[in-house]
Amino acid sequence: MSPALFLLFACAPSEVEVHEIDEDTLPAETEEEVEDFSEWDGAMLEVLYPASGDFLPWGEVNPFSARVVDTEGNDLGFDEIQWTSDIDDVWTPIGGTFDDDALDIGTHTLTATAELPNGDRLAYSLGGVLVQSIYAGTYAGSLTVSTEYDGYAFACSGGSTLVVDPYGVDVTGDANCLLLLSYSGFELELDLAYVSNIENDMGVLGGDMAAEVYGYELPVDFEGTLTEDGELTGGFTTDLLGVILDGELSASRVSRDTEGVEEAN
Repeated sequence: MSPALFLLFACAPSEVEVHEIDEDTLPAETEEEVEDFSEWDGAMLEVLYPASGDFLPWGEVNPFSARVVDTEGNDLGFDEIQWTSDIDDVWTPIGGTFDDDALDIGTHTLTATAELPNGDRLAYSLGGVLVQSIYAGTYAGSLTVSTEYDGYAFACSGGSTLVVDPYGVDVTGDANCLLLLSYSGFELELDLAYVSNIENDMGVLGGDMAAEVYGYELPVDFEGTLTEDGELTGGFTTDLLGVILDGELSASRVSRDTEGVEEAN
């Protein structure tokens, strides 16, 4: 083979298969989808109940409700709302609307918090929410003591101030009146200042009251009732040196304050 022929053979192009590309079979370029959070822009958190200064009976089921609304006031149906109290670290429910009986005794500032999908954090606080027994509070009223001697009736009437503790169990305080016994030129003043040591058991009162009369302690067994509406009534009977004394005590709740109210007298 001559050199010329060899070069011609070596430089000859080889056969190449050519395929047409169908553009319809290529994967389409996809754009990353971005979630739209615009409905949450400008949203507000509202607490519907309780309200600031509300009273919630301790140990009873109480309603709680909050919601997230848009700029038009429409409920956005967001339920991941966290609730907290400034004095009860254990109380941390989550929800938009729920019933609860676990909030402890005391005066609370409650805060509802919502972390929205757009990253906004909303908070709503309400203060002065009082939780205590339905019976608790300060009561003011009157004490009447009467007796009969040799066919003559004697009586006195005075004031009473009582405090039922936040748990609604202990009833403490005092009641007094000045009883004047006058018969055939004989006069005797009895300063009846009773100190109560009474207990409440779901509206039934029992215990004792005691007064010191001329150095003599006059204890009496007291029985009565206490309503959830704040009406306290009861009485006692005792024998003082052969003189039978009948006492009647009545008082109405004037405040939910369990520290006592000086003006109650």
